[in-house]
Amino acid sequence: MNIVLVLIHSFVAACWLGSIFYSATILNPKTPLYLSDDESEEFLLKITHGNRYRILGSYSAVLLTGIVLLFLQRERLNQDLWMWIIVTKTLFSIAYICIFYWVSWVVYPWRIFASKEERPKYRRKNTILRWLMFSCVAICFVLGIALHYVS
Repeated sequence: MNIVLVLIHSFVAACWLGSIFYSATILNPKTPLYLSDDESEEFLLKITHGNRYRILGSYSAVLLTGIVLLFLQRERLNQDLWMWIIVTKTLFSIAYICIFYWVSWVVYPWRIFASKEERPKYRRKNTILRWLMFSCVAICFVLGIALHYVS
């Protein structure tokens, strides 16, 4: 049971990390190279439409499997380093979800209704926030691996 949860947790987290990396390094930066400004905006809106629920589903799967794994290894909670890694991972996870909510329900709607002159400002903001989200998830991923090496 434990190995199945670790595999599910790791697989979903790896897919999640990969999708953020793909979005940050390929999809968003390269789309404007092939499409006009208006076409690029429309394409990115269409391709991302409805994804917030997939991302929240992925996040929920990682969160739930992580909580179950934490419960199954609760005897390790008395180890200081292990506990600090869990707390740090939790804080970066909370930071990610806060940024994600801000982007999904505030910044993205602003970008949709932005004038052509305002678009570059929102693209820059999206890029910064996308890299912050990637960093949070990457740090959580590395910390998750580190947990297996802490005795």
